[in-house]
Amino acid sequence: MSLLLSTAYNLYWLGRYMRRTQELVDTLTLSPEARAPKLRYLGWPETLAGDTEAVRQYLAQTALPQHFEQLNDNVQVVRGVIDGDAAELFNQLKRLQQAANIRAACFQVYACSAVMLDQKTPYVTLFWQLGDYVEMLDNRIRSGKAESRHYRYLADVVTRLPDGTAWDPIKQPLQAMVYTTNPSQFYRWNNTLAQLFEDGV
Repeated sequence: MSLLLSTAYNLYWLGRYMRRTQELVDTLTLSPEARAPKLRYLGWPETLAGDTEAVRQYLAQTALPQHFEQLNDNVQVVRGVIDGDAAELFNQLKRLQQAANIRAACFQVYACSAVMLDQKTPYVTLFWQLGDYVEMLDNRIRSGKAESRHYRYLADVVTRLPDGTAWDPIKQPLQAMVYTTNPSQFYRWNNTLAQLFEDGV
């Protein structure tokens, strides 16, 4: 089964938003000192850093509902290519979010991630993983915690993109970044990836 590029693009963004949602939840576990740069990266008021309850309220009332809406939009587009188990788990996620059960919805995102790793169509998992690992690496770079292994996770996914296509030129540069771990190279590479999705492969 082949995927339309538009579907692959939405799978990619589904992976990014799912990872981003998980990273939001992790904000609550950080110390105030570690939380301040994280809030700055997220574009939140840094004045929230020392107030865990204020962060919790901001997550529940503003940030997470916005992210769940983005997830829902992407799921609607890819519903025709994900399997029945994934569709049902995403339906449960939407019901929890609509019931304002934010805590349970956050746990449900982890269940959805697990089922996306085991899709019957390999390219469905692959493009979802592409978004997941791009978001993971972006987050690690911005927080100053990127290591060679984080680049390797993404490089392993990119290597499995279809051969003999316009994806080929983005494979070797990312493999080289495993050793250079150069953030500026990653962001140039990411711009090229965005252009491929825009122009077509």
